Formats: sequence, C-alpha cells, structure tokens
Amino acid sequence: MENHNENRHFYDNPAPRTALISGVYYIKYKRALRMVLPVVAIIAGVFAILGLIFDNVGVLSMGIGASFITFGVDVTPFAMAAQGVSNIVGAVVQAFAVVTVIFAGLDHFGVDIGEAAPEDSAGDCKRIPLTGPLSEIMVSLIFTVLFLGVPQVLSAPIGGEWIRIFDIDVLRGLWLPIIVWTTAEIATEIFKIIEGRYTLRVAIVGTLGGIVSAVCAFMVFAGESVVNPVFINRVTDSPVGGIEHLESIATRPNVVMLAVMLIIIFIEVMDVVMNALKREGVEA
Repeated sequence: MENHNENRHFYDNPAPRTALISGVYYIKYKRALRMVLPVVAIIAGVFAILGLIFDNVGVLSMGIGASFITFGVDVTPFAMAAQGVSNIVGAVVQAFAVVTVIFAGLDHFGVDIGEAAPEDSAGDCKRIPLTGPLSEIMVSLIFTVLFLGVPQVLSAPIGGEWIRIFDIDVLRGLWLPIIVWTTAEIATEIFKIIEGRYTLRVAIVGTLGGIVSAVCAFMVFAGESVVNPVFINRVTDSPVGGIEHLESIATRPNVVMLAVMLIIIFIEVMDVVMNALKREGVEA
C-alpha cells in the first residue's frame, strides 16, 4: 500500500524532467528490460543456431579450422558464428529500442503504470498488468525475427532431408505487411499500457489492430508463391502424396499457417472485447 501511495504521489506531483526515463518509470523500465532482453536473446540465439544448422544440412567437416562445405559454397566457422551473433544482436537491439520508446513515451505523458490492483467482488481486474502487454510485444518481435531473419528454420524432414517449407526470397519480399503486422500488434499493446484497464476504447483499438493483423496475415500467407516449390514436389512424391486429403493439407502449409494465425488473432481480440464488456458491465 505504501508503495502504491508513493507511486500515486509521483504521478500527481512529477519532478522536473532531467532524463529520458526517470523516477518510477525508470524502475519499471529496468525491470522490463531484465524480463524481455534475456528471453529475446535466448530465443534469437536458438533461432540463429537452428538457422545455421538448416543452412548447412549435410555439411561435411574437413577438420579444425577448415571450411564447411554445403551446397557447393564454402562457409568458414568464423563467418557462421558472425552471422549468428549478428542475428542475436539485431533482435536484442530491436527489443531494447521498442521497450525504451514505450517507457520514454509513458514518462513524457505521465501515464500511470501502477501495479495491477486486486480483483473486485465481481472478479474484474482494475488494471492490466504491465507484464501482459510486454510479453505480447516480445512475442511479436520474435515472430518478426523468425519470418524475416531465419525463415529457413521453418523446415520439414522429407526423404531423409530437411526441406524449407517457405520460399525464403518470397517471404522476405513480404517484409512490408510483416512489419505492419508487427507494428499493429505492438501499437495495440502500447495502448493497453497507456489505458491501463480493459475499457471500450481498448476493445475498439484491439479489434482494429486484430483486423489489420488479419489482413496482413492474408497478404503474407494466402498466396501459394510463398511455399517452396521443392517442398510441394517432395511431399507429392512421398508416401503422404498417395493420401488425398492428407496431401492437400501437407502441400498447403501456407493455408495451415494462415489458419493458425487467424485463430490466435481471433482469440486475442475476443479476450480483449470480453474483458472490456465485463468491466463496463460491472461499472454500469
């Protein structure tokens, strides 16, 4: 209770700004960084390692310090390590920049980001915990790194080989809807932080963000060109190819991915809308 009162005093009587992020915001900013950056770094590291593995499937080691030979291209261990480190650093810098911009904005506008209050008698949470939106932002950044940074990780074992499911060049060429998709997700979560509660405004913004995300998902995964043609041919020639319904699903991974994404978006929108309606009903 004392901590809440101190926070309340800070919001009502802000000190003169002497830094980009200060006071209560800086304390929670550091907490957010400690939560977000290690997770992003670990996941980006896993993606980087998997990306290098899938880029060098069937690689022959020629001895310590020698080159690795894959697909007729020489790749030194140093170059592989540098690429992996670059992917990790890029993901961490992105996460750091997003979190910093969010808290700088919250500090600038004096938004109350107090801890979530206990539930009332009707079970309605009075505040949206800060960890919720930050986790969603982290997931959005991870998906962006996956789709644009290491899409080769999305591979499947067919006939003793790992075959890339999506055409990497086509998927990376769809960077604009992927970035818009990520931006819509992050903007929605930032608005949740600013609003602090499941209000009708949050429901409207969440619904609009969900619509934008769904449109972008269609733009990325609806077209058949995003699927690696080699993957389709290998699936058709595999035992799965003799099973009509299973083949129609296996040769359309883009449709499966689109369906999964739309279900996730729908669940997220309904969660926000139902919480907002529940709260408005309680307040009414």
